[in-house]
Amino acid sequence: MTFSHNTLNSSSSSFSSISNINSPNSTVSRPSPSTPIPPRNSQISRINRPNSPPEYYSSLPSSNITEAQISQPLNDITPIGSNNTRPRTGSSLEEPSRPNPSLSSLLNPIPLSNSPNSLRTRPSSNVVLNTQSNPENLLSLYYRQIIFGCQYNEISREHGTTCTGSFCRSNPNFLPRDTRDAFQLAHTLANNGRGMLCRGTLCNYWRSMQTSTSPQSQQSSFSEYNYLSNESGKKTRQKRKSSLPLSSAAPITSTSYKPLSDNFSQLSSLNMEQLIHLNQESQRNNDGEKFATMIYTVFSRLDLLAKSFCQRDPVYAAFCPVDLDEVKLGYQYILYQCPSVVNAAMMSGISHLLLNIMSSNDPILPYQLPALLIILLNPSLNEQTSHLDILPRLCHVLATLPDPGRLAIGVYLCMHRPNDQGNVRKAHDFRYCLEVFQNFITTRLTAAQRNSNGNVPRANTPNRDEHVMKATVCLSILYTVNQKYHLVDYKEFYNIKLNETIEIKEDYPRYKSQEGFSFCNYAFILNPHTKSDILKVESMVQMRSELQDAFFRAMFVGMNSPYLVLEVRREHLIRDALFQLVNKASQELKKQLRVQFTGEEGVDEGGVQKEFFQLLIRDLFEPQYGMFKRYEDTRRCWFVSNPNEEDSQSLDEFKLVGRLIGLAIYNSVILDLHFPLALYKKLLNHPVTLKDLEELDMPLAQGLKGLLQFEGDVESVYSWTFQIEYEVFGQRHHYDLIPNGDNIPLTNQNRKQFVDLYVDFVLNKSIEKQFEAFKEGFDHVCANTVIKLFRPEEVELMVCGSSELDFEALEKVTHYDGGFTPDSPVIKYFWQTVHEFTMEQKRKLLFFATGSDRVPMGGLGKLQFVIAKNGPDSDRLPTSHTCFNVLLLPEYRDMDKLKSRLLTAIENSVGFGMI
Repeated sequence: MTFSHNTLNSSSSSFSSISNINSPNSTVSRPSPSTPIPPRNSQISRINRPNSPPEYYSSLPSSNITEAQISQPLNDITPIGSNNTRPRTGSSLEEPSRPNPSLSSLLNPIPLSNSPNSLRTRPSSNVVLNTQSNPENLLSLYYRQIIFGCQYNEISREHGTTCTGSFCRSNPNFLPRDTRDAFQLAHTLANNGRGMLCRGTLCNYWRSMQTSTSPQSQQSSFSEYNYLSNESGKKTRQKRKSSLPLSSAAPITSTSYKPLSDNFSQLSSLNMEQLIHLNQESQRNNDGEKFATMIYTVFSRLDLLAKSFCQRDPVYAAFCPVDLDEVKLGYQYILYQCPSVVNAAMMSGISHLLLNIMSSNDPILPYQLPALLIILLNPSLNEQTSHLDILPRLCHVLATLPDPGRLAIGVYLCMHRPNDQGNVRKAHDFRYCLEVFQNFITTRLTAAQRNSNGNVPRANTPNRDEHVMKATVCLSILYTVNQKYHLVDYKEFYNIKLNETIEIKEDYPRYKSQEGFSFCNYAFILNPHTKSDILKVESMVQMRSELQDAFFRAMFVGMNSPYLVLEVRREHLIRDALFQLVNKASQELKKQLRVQFTGEEGVDEGGVQKEFFQLLIRDLFEPQYGMFKRYEDTRRCWFVSNPNEEDSQSLDEFKLVGRLIGLAIYNSVILDLHFPLALYKKLLNHPVTLKDLEELDMPLAQGLKGLLQFEGDVESVYSWTFQIEYEVFGQRHHYDLIPNGDNIPLTNQNRKQFVDLYVDFVLNKSIEKQFEAFKEGFDHVCANTVIKLFRPEEVELMVCGSSELDFEALEKVTHYDGGFTPDSPVIKYFWQTVHEFTMEQKRKLLFFATGSDRVPMGGLGKLQFVIAKNGPDSDRLPTSHTCFNVLLLPEYRDMDKLKSRLLTAIENSVGFGMI
C-alpha cells in the first residue's frame, strides 16, 4: 500500500525543522496559584486526633487508581491539602516589585565590592543580603545555582550569549555535580562570601520570597512595567502586577526570625534557614543535645513534619506542597554539617513516627501526606540500618494508604521543575525512591538466600515475605505514575533477585483464585523470562487437564486423541493447516501439539513443530499470497490495506495466522516474524501513535512530523485537504479522513487533527477487517490466559525471540554427554570453529541444532544445549535432535575435518533425512 500526499515522502523544503520553542514570541504558561488554606493548629498530634471521616479525601482523585485517572494532566490532579497549598511557616521573605535587571548584569558574577554600581539593579536600598550574619541564605543560593543554574538561559539564548559564572550550571563550561558534591562546593563558596553568585541567582531569590510582609503592605496593590534590554538597546515593555509597594520588603538579615532555641514551644515546623540557624546556635552554646532534641521532635510528629520545608514558590506549590530541593539540601546539611547525634535523632524520630502511624487507627489526612514525602527523600533509606526498621514501617504505611493518597505521593515525586525549555518533569527524586524500594527487596531476598544456604533456618521467600510484598505495592505507586509520564524505562521496575527466587508454582494458583497476595497482580516487577515461565506453567496445567479429560471421555464415549494432531503435506502446507485448524474449538487448540509431515519419519517431541511453524510462516508472508506487505526501509511487515475487504477466504487466512501465533506462544515456539510493535499493542488493546508508524513507515512518519513542525502557512504551502490517496495492488483509491474531507483545507490550526487521523487510518481503519480476523484467531487460543500480564514489548520478545547471538554465553551453559568433556579435543575444535563463523553461519547452526534460528527469551545463556558423542572418528555428518536441543558429533581427528563436516550439515538442514 502506498500513501500520498507525495510531499510526505520527499525531502522537500516544505518540511523544515521545528524552530526553537523558546523563541522570543513563545511563552510557557503556568497555572495560577490557588488561595492558601487557613492555618492549622500545629500542636494537635496525629496520634491523639479522633478518627477522621473519609470525606477528607474528597478533594483527591477517586479511590481507585485507574488508567483514566493517570491520563489526566498533572495540573488537573488536585494536590493534597485544600486549595493546593499548605500554611507557610518559618522565615519567609518578600520580594518587592522591581524592574528586571539588564542582560549584562544577569550574566556576570556579583563583584566582591559593595559599590553603589554593584547594587544598581537591586529593588530597594533596604533590601540587603547580609552574608556575614545570614550565611544560610548564601548556602541555599549557591546550591541552587550549582544544581539548576541562574535560570536566565532563555534570556541568554535570545541575545546570543551565555552565563559566564564560574560556579553556575547555566555556564556551558561548568562541570555538573551530584547533590553531595554540590552541597560541599556550595558550603565552601558560602563561607567565602557572595563573590561568585550570579545576579540571575539573586533575582530568582528575590522573586521567590513573596510571603513575609506586614499586614499593611498586603492590602495595597499596584502595577509596574518591567523592561528587558535587548542587544539593539530597545526595551520590551511587560506589565506585571504585584501586591506589595516597593518599600514594604523586610530586610534580609539574621533578625528576620527569633532564635528558636530560646523558646522551644515555638518550633512548629522546620526549613533550611531554621536548620542552619539552630546548628550555628548549638555550636555557640555547645549544646548539641538540645538541637538533636528539637530535630527529633519535628521528625517524630506528623503534624510538625507535614508543615516543614514548604514550597514557597506559589507556581510550584500548585504541583507539590513540599520544596523537594530544600528537603534534600536539609538532609545533606544534617549529614555533613551537623553533629552525628542530630542525624541519629532524626532517624530515631522517623522510626518513632512511622511506628505511631502503624499503631494508630486514624487515617492519614491529605494535608499530612507531605510528611511521608519528606521521609521518602531521606538519603539514609538505602543504608542497611534503615532496612531493619524504618523501611519495613514506611512500606507498610504507604501500602495501606487510600489509593488517592498513593497517587498523590507518586505525582508529587514527578513535579514540574524549571529548565532551559520551561517546566518539565524530572526523574531524580522519582528514580531515587524506585532504587530505595528495589534495594530493599533485593537486600531481604539476598539475606534470605544466605540463610537458606547455611545452618540458619530458611528465611522467607518472596511469596512469604510480607515486607517484600508491601515494598512491591509501593513500587506499584511509582509504576502507575510512570505509565503516564514515562520518567524511567519500564525495565527499571524488574527486580533481578525476586525473579530468581519467586516460586511460580505457588504464586500462580493464588493469581488464578485471587486468594492472597500474588506477584502476578504486580507484573511490572517480573521480567519477560519469568512471565514466560508462568505462561508455560499455565499451558502445562491446561494441557494436563485436557489429557485427563480425554482419557475420562474414552471410558464412556470412545477413544479421543489427547493431543492436537496436525498431519500436513509439505507441498500443500497452508491448505492442510487451514483445513485442520479452522473448525477446532478453543479447548482443542490448548491440547499439546503434535505435527506429522506426510511420508516422513520424524516423531514430534518439539522439533517437528518448530519446522512446521517456520515453513508455514515463511509461506504465508510470501508476496504472492497478498496478505502482508514488506516495507524495505524498515524491513517490517504489515497487513495489505483494503478497507473494503470482504473475501471470506482471505479473512479465514488471517484468522489462521492469528491462531498460528497463538499456538506458537502456547507451545513455546519462537517465530521469525517482522511485525512492528504496533501489532502487539493492538493485540493487547493499547493505543498506537505516530511513533509506532515511524517504526513501520519511516518516510511517511517523518513527513507527518515535518508537517507538525512547519513554521510557515500550511494552507498556502501544502494545499492539502482532509482527503488522502492510497494504493492497493496498483489501483489508487481516495479516502476522506472526516466527512466531506475533500472540501476541508489543511491549516495550521487543524494539522494535529490531520496527523492523528492519518496515523489512525494507516494503523487502524485501513486494515480493520483484516486485523479483526487476525485478532479473533489469536484470542481463540490466548484469550483468558496470562498473556495479559505481558507488555507489548514482552509479547514481541516472546513470539520472535532475540536477534542477539552470544555464543560465548552458550558455551558457558552447554552440557556434554557420551564421554565428551569441556577439555575434549573435538569440543575445543568445535567452539573455536563456531566463534570464527559468520553471523549467517551461526544462525544456520542454531537452526540445525534447535530447529529455530531465533534466540529464546533470556538469550542463549538460557538455552539447554547438549553436545553428545556419536562414535569415533568417521566421515559421517553431525546430526541433531532438535526436540531436545542435542547436537551429535563424531570424534573428528582434527579441526579442518570437523569444520568441513559441520558446514555441510548446516547448509543442508531442511527436512528429516539426517535425523
